[in-house]
Amino acid sequence: MTAKLAIRQKIRRVPYHREYHKLWTDADYPPGMASAGAVKPPPKECRPAYHFTKAQHAIDDIEHRCIKVTRVSEANDPFEFEGYNVNDPHVRSAIRNIKAEMDEKLRLLCFSNNWASAALWAHYARNHTGICLGFWAKRGTLLDVIYAKDRVDGGFKGQVVLSPKMKELLITVKAKVWEYEGEIRRCVSVDETFEAKGRQFFRFDDTLKLSEVILGERCDVNLNDIRALVSKRHGPRVAVYQARSAWASFNMVPRERTIP
Repeated sequence: MTAKLAIRQKIRRVPYHREYHKLWTDADYPPGMASAGAVKPPPKECRPAYHFTKAQHAIDDIEHRCIKVTRVSEANDPFEFEGYNVNDPHVRSAIRNIKAEMDEKLRLLCFSNNWASAALWAHYARNHTGICLGFWAKRGTLLDVIYAKDRVDGGFKGQVVLSPKMKELLITVKAKVWEYEGEIRRCVSVDETFEAKGRQFFRFDDTLKLSEVILGERCDVNLNDIRALVSKRHGPRVAVYQARSAWASFNMVPRERTIP
């Protein structure tokens, strides 16, 4: 290896905004936040939330300033909203009735708390060809998913009545096998959504502001085109850059030369 090549490789290993990492840890975020190499953390009243999707869906969301919501019955986990032990047939019937009622009234916004996982990019962003939308989400609007080895024993005897805390647990408990997602979610009423082309959406607002657009490592969408669209629809503060696979770990990280 020549001295010139060695110097060039060393430079590439230095994060473009190394000083941002300390800002994130000082704000009580765990080490390893993928965004820490590219942008400053959100203001105290917000927290980061990341949504993975196909490239074209992301472009549509950016253009129309909205995000698709998920119906409970359409979720990819059949145990969704069924985290309680329902071995008793009476409990099972009651919980499923509650789930059916929520399915009619509520919609889910699903996010991850970090975009570093290669598995998330593979499963939800078309094998790294898609895009991750990063948001500043107002604190208090999101619930952290709880990952459990076993279904929760609600201690139900006779009639099944859920307190607000038990209802929140019903909404957030998932099997431990999903833990890699690091999911955070928001429940919105049907009245807060709108329908377009047979799908339901939630409009970006003061509680959910677009802050980052991260192209997957294999995404072939032109970066400058995305920047132009984002600037036009959301202003210049939104950071647009690309991800790459890290050199010293199995995480995804910002591609230095694309960081604004």
